[in-house]
Amino acid sequence: MTERTGHGAPRWFRRTVTILVTVVAVLAALVIGLTVLPYNPPVAVSPGALTAEQAEAGYADLIAKDTANPTVLPECKSLDVHPTVPQLGVVLLFHAYTSCPNQFSALAGRLAAAGYRVLVPRWPEHGIADTNAEPVPVDPQDLANFAMRTTAIALGLDQRTVVGGLSGGATLALWAAEHNAGVQRVVALAPFLSPAAVPTRLSHAAGNLMRYAPNLDVWWDFSLKEADQVPRYSYAKFATRSLAGLMSIASTLGTTRSNAYVVHVLNAGDESVDPAAIRVLVGQQRDAGDLVSVYEFPASLHAPHEYVDPDDPANKIEQTFPALVDLFTTGATGLLTPS
Repeated sequence: MTERTGHGAPRWFRRTVTILVTVVAVLAALVIGLTVLPYNPPVAVSPGALTAEQAEAGYADLIAKDTANPTVLPECKSLDVHPTVPQLGVVLLFHAYTSCPNQFSALAGRLAAAGYRVLVPRWPEHGIADTNAEPVPVDPQDLANFAMRTTAIALGLDQRTVVGGLSGGATLALWAAEHNAGVQRVVALAPFLSPAAVPTRLSHAAGNLMRYAPNLDVWWDFSLKEADQVPRYSYAKFATRSLAGLMSIASTLGTTRSNAYVVHVLNAGDESVDPAAIRVLVGQQRDAGDLVSVYEFPASLHAPHEYVDPDDPANKIEQTFPALVDLFTTGATGLLTPS
């Protein structure tokens, strides 16, 4: 016999509703709390202006440490590609999160042929990957210090400095340009601002949740768990704490006017980033007084997220590099329509 209280609903039903309402209320309070809780973004700590000799020594030290570290894959050592014609400037490239400098090796060669010395430093805790590797979380302040130090090195080598990057590397490039007045131009390829799968209204809460919760190593694509890792230096997983750190860095973009000319390059076929969020950032940058252009590769190109990587079998190097070389060397291209 069903237990009732008076002539109302059964007691089990009332208890169930009470539990569900309580759970929903707790979850709502958690989301609201995580949304209003401010990020704790890293601080820009400048190493100061470097002489050419100090800059040369600083970058040589990075390469020497990579070479001496037996766990770093040979192709993942920091790159220093010298121009094959009279030098016109320096391009500093930040590879994507969970990748390594080899991702930009082919583009570095093209830019060197155009007259630029190209630096591609290895991120902290990167370039040591295989299928079973667990990515070590990267502290956002360490990442910010890495960006500031390498940008200072580039400027010390040549005041005609351009910075750029892909995905999380593009986020670092934009941040470095905002905090280094000497940077002339920044070319951001699909900057990571927040996970594309997370609704924009919940992205701030998601970032704080990943920041305060225990770190998790999550498969980029669980369906490829048993497959060989290609490229071999790309981590098959990401650390949630590292994503939270990148999001805290991204949260400050567009709040400080940059002296650099800003070029965003989108990929309409890329589902790994949220183009709407990037266009919101573009609006914020323009409101701050930045000179910003946006170019986009069409969806018909079917370019993957890491389309510049020579070791990605699906790369679109031949189709995209002519425009990218234009953008890095001049800030404009007639091969794509700006917006």
